[in-house]
Amino acid sequence: MRLKLLLCALLLGLLATAVRPTTAAPTRQTSPSIRMDVTVGFDNLRKEGGATPIQLTLANDGPALEGQVHVSSGAFGETGTLYQAPISLPTQSNKRIFLSAYLSNTPLTVQIVDDNGDVVLQRVINNTRVLPENSLLYGAITPNPDALESLDKVLVGRADAAVAFLQIADLPSESVGWRMLDVLVFNDVDTNELSAAQRQALLEWIDLGGQLVVTGGANWQKTTSAVADLLPVQPTGLQSVADLPALAEAVGKPFRDAGPYTVTTSSLRDGELLYRQESLPLLARRPQGLGNVFFLALDPQFAPLDDWDGREILWQSVADYIPRPIVWNQPFRDESLASNAVEIFPDLTLPSAGLIFCFMLLYVLAIGPLNYWVLQRLNKRELAWVTIPLGVLFFSVVAYVMGVATLGNRAMLNQMSMVYGPMGGRAGSAQTAVALYSPSRTSYTLQLPLDAQVRTLNSYFSGRRTVVERDTAILVQSNLADVGEVLDFLVSTHTSLPELTGNVAVSELEDGRLQLAITFTNNSDLTFENAILLINRGSIKLGTVAPGQAINQSFIVTRGLTAQSIKQQQRGFHQYDPAVSASSGAPLESVYDDLLGAAGSYGYYYYSDDPLRYGRYQFLEALRDSYSTSSTGNFPRGPVTFIGWVSDPLLDMELINTASSAQGTTLYFLEIPYQP
Repeated sequence: MRLKLLLCALLLGLLATAVRPTTAAPTRQTSPSIRMDVTVGFDNLRKEGGATPIQLTLANDGPALEGQVHVSSGAFGETGTLYQAPISLPTQSNKRIFLSAYLSNTPLTVQIVDDNGDVVLQRVINNTRVLPENSLLYGAITPNPDALESLDKVLVGRADAAVAFLQIADLPSESVGWRMLDVLVFNDVDTNELSAAQRQALLEWIDLGGQLVVTGGANWQKTTSAVADLLPVQPTGLQSVADLPALAEAVGKPFRDAGPYTVTTSSLRDGELLYRQESLPLLARRPQGLGNVFFLALDPQFAPLDDWDGREILWQSVADYIPRPIVWNQPFRDESLASNAVEIFPDLTLPSAGLIFCFMLLYVLAIGPLNYWVLQRLNKRELAWVTIPLGVLFFSVVAYVMGVATLGNRAMLNQMSMVYGPMGGRAGSAQTAVALYSPSRTSYTLQLPLDAQVRTLNSYFSGRRTVVERDTAILVQSNLADVGEVLDFLVSTHTSLPELTGNVAVSELEDGRLQLAITFTNNSDLTFENAILLINRGSIKLGTVAPGQAINQSFIVTRGLTAQSIKQQQRGFHQYDPAVSASSGAPLESVYDDLLGAAGSYGYYYYSDDPLRYGRYQFLEALRDSYSTSSTGNFPRGPVTFIGWVSDPLLDMELINTASSAQGTTLYFLEIPYQP
């Protein structure tokens, strides 16, 4: 019995050690004049999956240093991905460097390396808390963390929640680095400190589902100064009120501290009031794209919100609007299928079986019977030791020429992207599978946009070493590739959306059913192929949507959507189909025929005869979670989504100092907004 108790205690101790963040390992340093602080994610908090922003703050009190910073998850070795950036540290200088890296759950190793390749400073970081993918991460920029620390209790059905306490300088300049952040609160802070790049990143983050909360109080002017045009209200001043009974009654919790309370006065400009005291707005919301901007007229540092039992309920009114990850707004669920899809090069085809058969038949006849017959006629059979090697050499040269003609001598780039965002919005979220075909044994450097987040696709099986360098662009450097080898990468970016505008109007028919009137216009120069409108689990086939074309469609709701759920959708609440999100099936399987321009049954053998269609089929299949019955991807219920293919590459990328050709396909998922 004592032995069992001892084993249980030992096991509990090991588990506690495993889940408790530990402090950073000791630093190895050969140059004491270099100092480095490392922040992983947001306030050393990050979510599983996706790329993690990493901020390095460097200072040099000694001789000037030219070199690089290296970041790797786990030990530096021959495989995996190494992230790096050049650094220049003059004497008495300070630098701040942002990187974005895909991390495993092993400790993070950061090195400063000089131009000679010598490690000047190394630090192993293992004090990062990793949250489950299905969790909430709140960001708070406030002089008083105690006022917002209870946000981690607002879960709204998620697995976990945490609060990252930040400074404005901690916010990345590229919106793709904000992806794991769900809510950002500006409280009693000067938002004029936001750089132009940070403000643009903020706008794109909101468009793609971010929730921004701006608070009032005594210092409302500096807090709203750089974001006033985003607010749902027009702030006008301050007012001292004796009590706010409407707020306490709506939340169902009495205030602990008696008034008077300081409230920022305002008038509603665009959006809706969630809480108010008579004509005084207390919490207002303005939708923007897939996200929202909130204005809280009270300062959470002071009464009545400070130490109020109802503040978590108040914050839940914000968290209720946070969208869940959509299956087509995440990395591919099955990366092997994504690799299969992007490795299909329409211009890279094998010779037909008939041609190969004829070549082999001619080879056998020429080396054997024909060679013997000619030598027999010439009575020179002893020359067979010369004619047979010459024949083999001749056919080898012919086979090589045929191979070069078929496979080419130029590197090939193929990319397949899926883009998700609001129709008419500023930016969309993109996941791109990239394949690089190597016709010779060499190394490559691939240049990508600066905001790209990169790792090896299907990295668990790749066994390769890839270097991702951030400078004026993102450079992806591979080690030596063999002849005919294909290198695959996963690239996450934010991208501008094509100019499509439209809306969905709702009306009730005489029999009580709901009718959706869907209108939109393709104002872009893109042609969308095999397009559909996806509504819950039903669809409308559109076919080709040409530039300038206007679409008007009606859809009668027969299942899944009610008047109440439509009203929630109009108000910006995101709804999901649990039957689909909890299954391991392909989420779009029922509309494959329309999306692939096919008719009849579908499947591997049906599509494999057409390389273009088969590649798109594999791409759609990559959304299937083949290894889990509890996929974290969610299928939306409520929004009307336009889906269509464009036969153009999305990313602006090129191989440095290497002749190449490029091709690509992009699949757009654009949510059409409901009329308010």
